[in-house]
Amino acid sequence: MGSPLKPVSRSRKTPYRLEAKSVSYMLSNQINDFKSLCFGSDPRRGSKLILKGVNSESRPGKLTAIAGPSGAGKTTLLEILAGRISACKVSGQVLVNHGSMDANQFRRTCGYASREDALFPSLSVRETLLYSAQLRLPGAEKRLLQEFQS
Repeated sequence: MGSPLKPVSRSRKTPYRLEAKSVSYMLSNQINDFKSLCFGSDPRRGSKLILKGVNSESRPGKLTAIAGPSGAGKTTLLEILAGRISACKVSGQVLVNHGSMDANQFRRTCGYASREDALFPSLSVRETLLYSAQLRLPGAEKRLLQEFQS
């Protein structure tokens, strides 16, 4: 196998500031949603409040840690910040560089590896992330074929 994958250099790097302002998220199941729609019951009944009024800020060049006990909503917050949970299900604001986040556009520039993502046991974490990034960039197939053939 060839040398480890190398990051693709880009001439222009945009720094990103990511903010959550008063973010709340309530998890409801589809049965409760159906009952409230058909029978007029309270849609919050049987729902579980996962996040309430969360504020956070991640600035360029700074390390941000999210800590808390199991079940505190850390993964849910990360999935909201990554645009994996629809904004219509979240109250509050997620801002990128002081503007509303366009989840589709943000996903093209931001990498997020969840604990469910498959990792390659023979690669380091760094190599796995670089491999994933390479796959998402234009011309990835051609570069990877060249890399594996060398």
